[in-house]
Amino acid sequence: MKPRDAAKFVSDARDAARDACEFMGDLTLEQYAALKEKRAAVTHMLEIIGEALRRAVEIDATIAARISNVAEIIGTRNRIVHGYDRINHEIIWRVVHDDLPILIRELDILLPDLPGIESAPQ
Repeated sequence: MKPRDAAKFVSDARDAARDACEFMGDLTLEQYAALKEKRAAVTHMLEIIGEALRRAVEIDATIAARISNVAEIIGTRNRIVHGYDRINHEIIWRVVHDDLPILIRELDILLPDLPGIESAPQ
């Protein structure tokens, strides 16, 4: 992979985080837990975020220092994929409400500094 691919992966992570927040909207925890389609959509976005950031950090290790809790983000992806039958909906709901807005801001700040950003969609 080329260094400019890091920008693509960071952009993919940002877009997936935005999508997860949009999918969650103003749902309460109880509403989210009751809606299978929402849970599937949101958890898939978290999988994409974790995988995209893992790939970005693999290309450019300095990216990790600019993203809060990047190891936990990648770990969340792994827990969803490998522990699909033990997903805690409250944790997912809190991640989307509390952590993703911070991540989106960090990725928006990071993206312009990465080579190849001209090809990464906003």
